[in-house]
Amino acid sequence: MTFLVYLLLGFSVLIGNVYKFSLFSPDIRISFLDISVTLITIISWRRNYTSTIKQFSHLTKPIFIFFSVCLLSLIPAFFRYGQIPALVGLLYSLRWLVYSLFFISLCLLKIPIRRLIILISCILVFTGLAQYIFIPDTRFLFALNWDDHFNRVIGTILDPGFLGLLYVFILLFTKNKVLWIASFIALVLTYSRASYLAYIAGYAFSKRSFIKILLLLTITVTLLPRPGGDGVKLERVYSIFSRFGSWQQALRIFSDHPILGVGFNVYRYAQRDYGFENDLKWLVSHANAGSDSSLLFILATTGLLGFTVYLWYFYRLTTHNPQLTPAVVALLVHSIFLNSLFYPFVLLWLALVMADNLQPSPSPSGSPPHPQPRSSAGSHRKRVPIAT
Repeated sequence: MTFLVYLLLGFSVLIGNVYKFSLFSPDIRISFLDISVTLITIISWRRNYTSTIKQFSHLTKPIFIFFSVCLLSLIPAFFRYGQIPALVGLLYSLRWLVYSLFFISLCLLKIPIRRLIILISCILVFTGLAQYIFIPDTRFLFALNWDDHFNRVIGTILDPGFLGLLYVFILLFTKNKVLWIASFIALVLTYSRASYLAYIAGYAFSKRSFIKILLLLTITVTLLPRPGGDGVKLERVYSIFSRFGSWQQALRIFSDHPILGVGFNVYRYAQRDYGFENDLKWLVSHANAGSDSSLLFILATTGLLGFTVYLWYFYRLTTHNPQLTPAVVALLVHSIFLNSLFYPFVLLWLALVMADNLQPSPSPSGSPPHPQPRSSAGSHRKRVPIAT
């Protein structure tokens, strides 16, 4: 089972976003990661899946409540936009639910989670640096509805902003010096300012030397090469104004639908109806699926009700997994500029670290193992309180 999980998730991360399957609508794309996570979840159903959900109710309760809000928001969306957009929202709601509960499957299968995290980290770093060395010009991806990047690390994720956040997670997690150095080099070569800020914010909440890290990042960014391409110009302002426009659009949609929003993940259809998107490729463009801010995306698509429940979920997440706090802080800062809260590879990383923290350890007395969190230093364990 360990080999199968490693193979499925390792191959999925290696492929990244290079290839996806489209279903009945161009707006519905299924990646290898989606398939792998679903298969692993199905396999874990045989191992007391339902009882484990109840055991971790302090985490699963807000997940199911937010999922319910998503479904509720899709009822008016069905009458407003039609059957296909509502079905798209339903499928993406289900995907979020599966990813958010994926830590349970990983715990039940009892595989070495930490080694899996290292494997995935190495794949992300290797593919990113290899792409930067051998395929620095990726502007040809514009024809496939991706942003055109030049002389930036995008790996197989095909987006420097999201990949940069994954490198931040690796830097906050690993204590291996070689992996840390390689991840740091890959991070700075993404030229992702949102990832830089997330990196600083995450380290500010960690127990490591924040001042040294801040100085290292500042000096390194100052000395970064500036080859051709606007993307490597950290002083670029066009993307800032673009984000301002995206935020204003999300706030406009939210102000008209403050309670339940326009429906989870039917955002591109709302943008079309508001006249914000007139591009002929509005249905297939990767940039039109969400706002340039996850928090505003939640407000616009699930309203104040969904926004409140989601913040409650993150509060529970950090309360019961304190070692996740730096990563969650980094994620929240990053999500101000990109829709990273719902990004599949981000959700996978959270599930992996949660499973690593909650993975059972055998009891010395031979009694059934209890889920126990690892300390941030990994030197001792203490029991997780089980919610009643």
